[in-house]
Amino acid sequence: MRRAVCVALLASLVAGVQLPARTTAPRAGRLAACAVPTEKLRAPRRARGAPPIREQGRATPQRELQRLQITGGEWRGRRLLTPEVYMRPMMSRVREALFSMLYPTGVLRETASILDCFSGAGTVGLEALSRGMGRATFVDFSKTCADAIRSNAEQFGAAERAHVVQADVLAVLREPARHGLSEPVDLVTITPPYEEVVYAELLDALASSPAVGEDTLALVEYPVELGVLPPVLADGRLVGLRNRRYGRTVLALYVNRPSGRLDMQPFSEEFVLQPKWEKKQARRAKHSRRKIGDAAKPVVDADDAVTT
Repeated sequence: MRRAVCVALLASLVAGVQLPARTTAPRAGRLAACAVPTEKLRAPRRARGAPPIREQGRATPQRELQRLQITGGEWRGRRLLTPEVYMRPMMSRVREALFSMLYPTGVLRETASILDCFSGAGTVGLEALSRGMGRATFVDFSKTCADAIRSNAEQFGAAERAHVVQADVLAVLREPARHGLSEPVDLVTITPPYEEVVYAELLDALASSPAVGEDTLALVEYPVELGVLPPVLADGRLVGLRNRRYGRTVLALYVNRPSGRLDMQPFSEEFVLQPKWEKKQARRAKHSRRKIGDAAKPVVDADDAVTT
């Protein structure tokens, strides 16, 4: 039922038809699909000895959580300078999955540009340059992160292709021209600290940004605690193409005001919670544990059995 509602929502918004508002609340204990939270999330990832919530880009590090390196392209295997602040960077396997998702779109080309929001060490934007994109703009509010991105771009010989902006992401999306973005980009990546942003506010700024033009791709990273993002956003301007989960991380790929030139069909069914699949997986796990338990039991021969 939920899948049918979301698929119908996608078709109707693309066609410009309004659907009636939902009149019943989602079942208790289940996150509602097709909804964007209007307040900050609770999605903690605790490091040993660390407080439950740590502000990214400002707090001093207790340890280096991840040694960062480029996973593909011209600079594959090259290590990145990690800023001296606490970060939760995108894991390398998720990054590889991201660029595998982007490859069929044709955006990884020399004439294309990327806007890397919440850049941190600049991992996503620099990997995009390594894999063939021509120019990258990095946005992060932390001076330490901005300096680290410049150093990383210089060590890769890409300083002229990298534009680093130390500013708030919302401010850049709302007024890109003030920050050196004079025309729309081809790809926007939104990889925020989950607990420090309001996704509804962020996605609204993304959809209305002058930096986002026709056929611009937008990649949004969010945690499983959010549930599932809608298959369409901003009254049909952003149309969902892919929505893939990797552990507790979900990547949603949208296209803004699609003209039809992009040779990639939307998979709207990926923007739907799949409780039946989850129940099936749970039953399989329970069955496996039962088989292991039965195998561990001692075998008693009939001749050795004690009768009473």
